[in-house]
Amino acid sequence: REIYEGLHFRNLPVLRYRLQLAWLYLMEDKAKMGLALLTPVRELPFRGWLLQAVLWRSLNEPAKALQSYAQAEKAALAAEDAAGLDHTFYTSYALAAEISGQIDQALALFRKAYQLSPDNPDACNGLGYTLADNRRELPFAAELIAKAVQADPDNVAFLDSLAWVRFRQQDFPGALEAMIRTLQLMQSGFDADGVISKHAAEIFAANGLQLMADFFQLQSQWNIQEQVQP
Repeated sequence: REIYEGLHFRNLPVLRYRLQLAWLYLMEDKAKMGLALLTPVRELPFRGWLLQAVLWRSLNEPAKALQSYAQAEKAALAAEDAAGLDHTFYTSYALAAEISGQIDQALALFRKAYQLSPDNPDACNGLGYTLADNRRELPFAAELIAKAVQADPDNVAFLDSLAWVRFRQQDFPGALEAMIRTLQLMQSGFDADGVISKHAAEIFAANGLQLMADFFQLQSQWNIQEQVQP
């Protein structure tokens, strides 16, 4: 990093040094320093806007990340270089929209990711879970999630999605089966945002297992508190 800092401060107009140093700051968990390098630049290339989006996401600023993703897409289209606008880009863009509460935009972006790579399990799961979570097109959501699980049967995120779409379809025994499998495979620290524990609480309650529901409700609250602590 010291080498790139020296190159940057001796060659302030050279954008590639600025971008490389910002990326190194991201790797060192110094996102604010990375953003301080990028935000003064009015016209970043696609990779620069994408890096800025990731920096904002690392600071838990999804709305600002969303703006940077939009600029990244605009820059790629203006340069007539859509190589970076793949399913991975649109999945990340969609997640920022979802976290920002822009559900319709998130679904549109997840659909783009799926259209670009309909056999990719992450693209299938992203669209399927978001549809299920918002009670939309549940049969299609279930089909997408089943496709993701078939591709990666031990993926905890996919299994949680399977449990959740079954819950939304009021298939409570099926949801319980998938959730038990999720919990069996889930490693410590995976559920940092408490979402899986929250799903587990609702699914156990729907199956009349109130003691387990209460436990996972408390677990969800604990995970959320741990995440927000400085």
